[in-house]
Amino acid sequence: MNNKLKTISTNTLIIGMGAIVSKGAAFIIAFVLANFLSTKQYGSLDVILTYVSLALPFITMELSQAMYRKILENPENANEYYLKSIMSILLNVIIFIVILIFINTQYKFYIFIYTLLQIIFNFTIEYVRGLQNLKLYSICNIINSFTFLVLAPLFLKCFQHNIKYVLLAYSISFLICIGIVYYKYDIFRITNKGDYNLKKMLSYSLPLIPNGISWWVTNASDRLIINLFLGVKYNGLYAMAYKIPTLLTSFFSVFNLSFQQMAFLENEESDIIFYDKLFNELFRILSCVGLLIIMFVPIVYGVFLPHDYIASMKYIPSLLSGTIFLCLSQYLGNMLLSNRKNKIVGISTTISAIFNILINLLLIKQIGLFAASFSTMISYIILYTIRYFNQRKSIVKKTFYFKTLIIQLLFLMFSYFYIRYLDFNIVYMIINVFLIIFVLMINKNFILSLVNICFKEKK
Repeated sequence: MNNKLKTISTNTLIIGMGAIVSKGAAFIIAFVLANFLSTKQYGSLDVILTYVSLALPFITMELSQAMYRKILENPENANEYYLKSIMSILLNVIIFIVILIFINTQYKFYIFIYTLLQIIFNFTIEYVRGLQNLKLYSICNIINSFTFLVLAPLFLKCFQHNIKYVLLAYSISFLICIGIVYYKYDIFRITNKGDYNLKKMLSYSLPLIPNGISWWVTNASDRLIINLFLGVKYNGLYAMAYKIPTLLTSFFSVFNLSFQQMAFLENEESDIIFYDKLFNELFRILSCVGLLIIMFVPIVYGVFLPHDYIASMKYIPSLLSGTIFLCLSQYLGNMLLSNRKNKIVGISTTISAIFNILINLLLIKQIGLFAASFSTMISYIILYTIRYFNQRKSIVKKTFYFKTLIIQLLFLMFSYFYIRYLDFNIVYMIINVFLIIFVLMINKNFILSLVNICFKEKK
C-alpha cells in the first residue's frame, strides 16, 4: 500500500510541476482574451472550440486511449502503435474536411489546421505518457500553454481582434510540441513488429466515445441550447463562469493521470482497502480545493475581469459542485476501465448526457442561464451515482455515497451565500482567514505526508 501511495505521489509531483504552469497559463489566457474580445466574440470562439471538441472523439475513435494502453503494456512496439493508430483515422479526417467545406464560416482553414494539429498532438503526448516519460509529458504541456499564452495576445494586438489568430496561436503551440517529441524519439522507425490489430483496438476504444464526448454533452450542449434560446452573449458569460471550475479539473487531472497509469498496471483485488481510502481522501481534498476556489472568486472577478462578465459569477457554485462529482466519477471510471468494463463507462456517460439535455431544455425558458449550470450539476451527480453503484465492491463504506451528497449540498448552500452576500471588506477577509485555517487543519496529515515525500525525493 505504501509503495502504491508513493508511486502515485511521485508521479503526481512530476506531472504537477508541468500542470501548475500549463494550467495556470491556460487560466490566465481566459482573462487575457476577455480583454481583447467582446462577450460576443468570446462566445463565438467558445462555440468553435466546443464543436471541435465534439468532433475529435468521432474522428479519432478514441484510438489514442487504446494506443496508450498498448504502449504501456508493450513499450518496445510503441512506434508501430503510434503510426498505425494515426493512419487508421485518415478516412475520418477526410470526412471531417468534406463536412467542414459545407459549414458556413469564415474560419474553415483555421479550424481545419487547429483540429488536425490537435489530433496529432493528442496522439503524441499519449505516446510519451505510454512510454512513462512523465517529465517530457509535463514539459510539452508547459511549452504548449506558454507558447499560446505569448502568441494569442501578441497576434490579437499586432494584427486585429479576430478569433482566427487565436486558432492560429493554438495550432503553432501544438506544432512546436509535436516537433519536440519527434526530435526526442525516432518515431518513424519501426524496429519490432507488434500485434497491432485495428479490430481489437477499436473494441477497446469505441465504447469510450460516449465517455470522450461527455464534456461536450454536459458542457457544450449547454452552449448550443444557450445560443438557441438566449443568444451568443449569454454563451460568453457562461463560458467565463465555467473557467473557474476548470481550476478544479486541472488540479484533479494531475492526480488522475498518475492514478490511471497505476490502476491499469497494478490493479488487484487485494488493494480494495487502499482504493477505498484513496477515494475518501480524494473527496475531502476536492471539497477543500473547491472551497478555496470559492473564496477567491470575488477577487478574480473584481480585479481581472471587465464589468460585463460580473453577471456570470452567480453560476459558479453549481458548476463547481458538479465538477467535484465529475472528478469522483472519473476516479471510478478509471477503476472500471482497469477492469475492462468499458461499456459501463460509456452507458453511464450517455445516461448522464440525456438527463443534462432534458433538464436544460425544460428549464431554460423558466430560469434562464441557471438552467445550464443546474442541469450540468445534476447530470454529473447522475454519472457519479451510476458508476458508484457499479463499482461498489471497491467502496468499503456503503454510507459514503450519501455522505458525499450531504456535504456537497452544504457546500452549494455556503457558496451561493458567500458569492451573493459578501463584499470585499474586513468581514470577507476574516472569513477567508478562518476558512484557510480550517482547510489546513483537516488536511494536516495529507500536507505533512506530501512534504515528507518531497523531502525524501530530494535526498
